[in-house]
Amino acid sequence: MNKSKFKSRLIIGSANFTQNYGVDSIRIKNEEIKKILSLAKKNNINKIDTAENYLKNNLLFTNINKQFKIFSKIEPNSKWISLEFCQKKLEDHIKSFNNNSFEIIFFHDIRILFTKNGLKIFKNLEELKKKNILKKSVFQYMTLIVLII
Repeated sequence: MNKSKFKSRLIIGSANFTQNYGVDSIRIKNEEIKKILSLAKKNNINKIDTAENYLKNNLLFTNINKQFKIFSKIEPNSKWISLEFCQKKLEDHIKSFNNNSFEIIFFHDIRILFTKNGLKIFKNLEELKKKNILKKSVFQYMTLIVLII
């Protein structure tokens, strides 16, 4: 595999950008985060994995370069049956990322899709994809992943 193809497959994990995380339970300092993102940008590594629960009371990603593609995880709830709720929830989350759109949205738990409202939630996400609010959506539960392309 050539170098550029390898780099295109790398994704920056950001869990310890805003909280203690990992084996050493550390939080990376803001100056180090800036260095990491700058180095990534210089090396054409342009994907960041994050989650809505990493962002509570944090403005870290509000100035992020639009070159980065955002992969984000969200917590599903029964309010996702409302298209307006879905759209507002995602638009608010997008604002946390300098209004970048999301490359992929992950649900932490897809069991909600197997409830009586699952089809409605699925259709709402497809509708938001048509509006270009998100490019792809992924519903994840443990190792099970369903990708809507």
